[in-house]
Amino acid sequence: MRKKISALLLSVALCITVMPATGFASEFTDQNETADEMALQTQAGDEEIPFAGDAEESQETEITATPTEKPEITKAPMPTAGPEITTTPMPTFGPEVTTIPEPTTGPEATATPMPTVPPTPKPISVKWKAAKWLNSTAAQLTMNTDTDGVCYYKWIYDTEPRPVLDDSSFSVLTRANNNFKISLKGLKENKPVIVYLQIAGADGRRSKIWHLTLDQKNRPTPTPTPAQNRPTPTPAQNRLTPTPAHTPVVPKVSDSVVKGLDSPLKFTPGKFYNFSVIGAGTTNSKPGEGDVRWVPKYWSTSANPSGSQKNISWKIGSARGIATARTYNLYVFFQKQVYKKTAWKATNTISSVNYQFRSAALSQAESKQPVLNGTYNGTTGIVVKWKNVSGVSGYKIYRKDGSSTKWTNIATVKGSSTSSYADRSVKHGTTYTYTVRAYKSSLLSSYDKTGTKIVRLAAPVPYNPYSKASGQLTSKWKKISAVSGYQVQYATSKSFSGVKTVSTTATAKTVSGLKKGSTYYVRIRAYKKISGKTYYSAWSSTKSIKTRK
Repeated sequence: MRKKISALLLSVALCITVMPATGFASEFTDQNETADEMALQTQAGDEEIPFAGDAEESQETEITATPTEKPEITKAPMPTAGPEITTTPMPTFGPEVTTIPEPTTGPEATATPMPTVPPTPKPISVKWKAAKWLNSTAAQLTMNTDTDGVCYYKWIYDTEPRPVLDDSSFSVLTRANNNFKISLKGLKENKPVIVYLQIAGADGRRSKIWHLTLDQKNRPTPTPTPAQNRPTPTPAQNRLTPTPAHTPVVPKVSDSVVKGLDSPLKFTPGKFYNFSVIGAGTTNSKPGEGDVRWVPKYWSTSANPSGSQKNISWKIGSARGIATARTYNLYVFFQKQVYKKTAWKATNTISSVNYQFRSAALSQAESKQPVLNGTYNGTTGIVVKWKNVSGVSGYKIYRKDGSSTKWTNIATVKGSSTSSYADRSVKHGTTYTYTVRAYKSSLLSSYDKTGTKIVRLAAPVPYNPYSKASGQLTSKWKKISAVSGYQVQYATSKSFSGVKTVSTTATAKTVSGLKKGSTYYVRIRAYKKISGKTYYSAWSSTKSIKTRK
């Protein structure tokens, strides 16, 4: 027989109480009042979160059953015996025929116990009972929950990113079905305030993260207005709304972009191009917990570069030049970073992405561009140096004087092996810029349009040094105009090995603590500092002096 289980349906009448307005939110007064209580709804699509009122009447659904009784099991009827077989008279000399035996019944069936389904943990209930402004910079919330535990909370202003709730947050202890208060102090005036909170139960459960937007309209001003002039807030002005969990933004490293290498580039000797790399996720201006970005660290033309093959300057070029049109691989290496709480944290993950760039074919002249090696002040003028290139007839030297923007061809030298030129038509104190082009017949190579800059400084003219005291020497020289100072070098060797250098802005320098009775060699040069760079003259002629014993 099947056992019947009867159940009584439960009807619950919910009564809602509308409370008088105090401050900016509806507050509960005596819980025995019988006025209707208004339910507070969240944003569209969320669960309804009511004010925490007391229900006047409560019933539970009654289910009658006897869980310890096993269901009655009816045995299947025993099969009946087959039709009776009547023996046929047989000859007396044949075997005796017997009837077929009656079949026996199977084993008795038993009941299978029902599996036990573990109960689903009940979610933590969070309700707000009241909220009010204490003054223009302080407020108080009255909350209620159905569990013992801790309420973590933080508040922000409406233009700030959502906070992270953890053990560093503000907190208050909670008791099951008892009200607790959250105090907010030091709030900025005229700044809309949003409070975020979460309940951590003593049994290990955690509630959703909720946020409550405080009513700004009824916020007190530094000069309080009469109570009769304050607007009455509506319940919709304060919403306790579940904050959706942040979905981490995790871009692929291959989403990174390289700019500046799209068109074929003319890689003339010494020509370099700037390019940029935008790592995937690096444009994320409002990151959240768990977001990922890929930060470019270095690049190489090798898939597995060694230390010297890792380039951290985002420039590409060739000292010798690339004469033919080709496609090359470019590997950019990125470091993975993850946003944790309030900052990006670097990981140990390094991934590379393969890009490509192309070189453009060069003419014969373009492929012969000389590479500048710099300039320096010589005794008779400024010396310009470059790396020579084979297969050319010679070189043309160009100069810009002072702040001029026009290049002037000041000299032409023959021979592909030539690698320097001394410009004697220069004036002390003037700034010059130089560049060089190779030529072959009527063809001219490209050139370094920036050039190399130097200030012409004449070498000082020294007087004979002297020694007035034991182990001491004094050197003097003629004053040079438009310089920042002078350097004096002295050594016991004519080749100036083991040399020592001292600086001065005067036209004389005395050095003490020298070897007594020893011969010292002395030379001087001038220097000038411009925009953080120091330019030097050539060294003067060498003078010698024997120190006193």
